[in-house]
Amino acid sequence: MDAYKRRKKDMLTRVAQYVLDHAITPAIPRATALFAEVNTLKTAFAAYDGTQAVGKGGYRAGATERAELAKDLRTFLADMAATARGLERAHPGMADQFRMGRATDSHTKLVATGRAFVTAATEATVKPLFTERAFAADFDVTLTGKIDALETALGRTATGKQTWKEGTERMKTLSRQVTDVMKELRALMVKHLRETDPSLLAVWKAAARCYAQPVTMPAEGEGTGTGGSGSAPAPAPAGS
Repeated sequence: MDAYKRRKKDMLTRVAQYVLDHAITPAIPRATALFAEVNTLKTAFAAYDGTQAVGKGGYRAGATERAELAKDLRTFLADMAATARGLERAHPGMADQFRMGRATDSHTKLVATGRAFVTAATEATVKPLFTERAFAADFDVTLTGKIDALETALGRTATGKQTWKEGTERMKTLSRQVTDVMKELRALMVKHLRETDPSLLAVWKAAARCYAQPVTMPAEGEGTGTGGSGSAPAPAPAGS
């Protein structure tokens, strides 16, 4: 949640508390309906703030896992490709079956290349050539597991990003609704309090205000210009 929406969320909390602390007597039906909307919006903001946070965390965790798994898979495929190049003299065309190329720069293409390597390596005449050259007897199973793990991480990353985006977009919609509700509620309450209890008017305005971010003022002696006090430097004497 960005700072502006967080300020709106804080404002909703204050407004909801205001009506609990200062009940409107006699009740004004429209005010009652608007305060009910405030509570609904406050609850929705909290829910989608959580959705955004969960999505962001899932995306980042998936991206970190994805990077590690992709690196591991590339290393495994690179070893297979190097072995295939060594087999090329006795088995022409072997290197072409296990060529990585730049396609593996993409995670999706890396998975596809891995699947192709598995298919080629599990042929009855090919697998023994690899097991004779320091690959485990079940290297194809190990490779399949690495590919599956990367695909799972890719799915987790995509889901996290979509959830993050959903939370963000839903809060944008809520933010516009808050603006509309508060525009009407502020006018109603100002008129009501001015006529019934002016002493609470400042309290209401403080609760219903969407506060701006505090501005950091420069420390004493700091300026915006080149001089320490912020004033322009004095001109040099003529003839200097």
